[in-house]
Amino acid sequence: MSLPAFSSNMYQDPTMRNSLKAYFDKITAPMQERITAMEQNEAAGEAPKTIQTADGKTATELSAAQYKAAMMSFDDWLSFMQSDTAARFNENIENSVTFAQEHLDRLEQNTPDSPADVQTVFSNGDQILGYITKDGGVVSHDGAHALQNIVAKADALNLRGQAKTDYIKEQAEKLLAPRFSDFQTTEYNDRTTPTKQEFAAAWYPDHDVVQDYEASLKEAREALAAAKEHYQNMQQRRTEMMNFLIGHMQAS
Repeated sequence: MSLPAFSSNMYQDPTMRNSLKAYFDKITAPMQERITAMEQNEAAGEAPKTIQTADGKTATELSAAQYKAAMMSFDDWLSFMQSDTAARFNENIENSVTFAQEHLDRLEQNTPDSPADVQTVFSNGDQILGYITKDGGVVSHDGAHALQNIVAKADALNLRGQAKTDYIKEQAEKLLAPRFSDFQTTEYNDRTTPTKQEFAAAWYPDHDVVQDYEASLKEAREALAAAKEHYQNMQQRRTEMMNFLIGHMQAS
């Protein structure tokens, strides 16, 4: 006896239909039993159950008929399992582990002691107005939103790399210097570039970089653990399904 590979083709194989129907009945049995019990309770005149929602409102549980209408039929389930939607869903679960791991790796490699990668800072005294990153990105704050208009013009001129950075710096100085009494431009290079923590201490004294980093690191580790658990659950369900199908085919 041979079993088709676990793919969308398996759900199209007519020789698998009986075994797949048996598996479908098995996984939907708890809901079927619940619907039957609800129908009996409704027939006996029992009032629908209510729950308290997080916003303090009261919600009424769906009726047996509503649950039944929401359930897939076996043929609908077969169609879904061989659809692109199901394939993408499984692929997304598998990719989520990779993405979560890559995100965590990037965080672990870019600590508060890593270079801030800031090239130019525009300020009014000790108040930061905005800055240009080494890759040409621009961050602007209150009073300096015009920086984004300059960026748009640089993009319209198709400027790239250092040419774009030089253009933004030149135009920003022309535009902002007349508006602020203590306008300054601070330049950093590979030798003087501050760490993320030093940059925040100089320009964002109210922002705790270390605390923010540790919170992000904790969140990333939890996201990776959740992604791995989700993936393992998917693998376990797939293994359980294949074992059930093999057992059913052998028994038949």
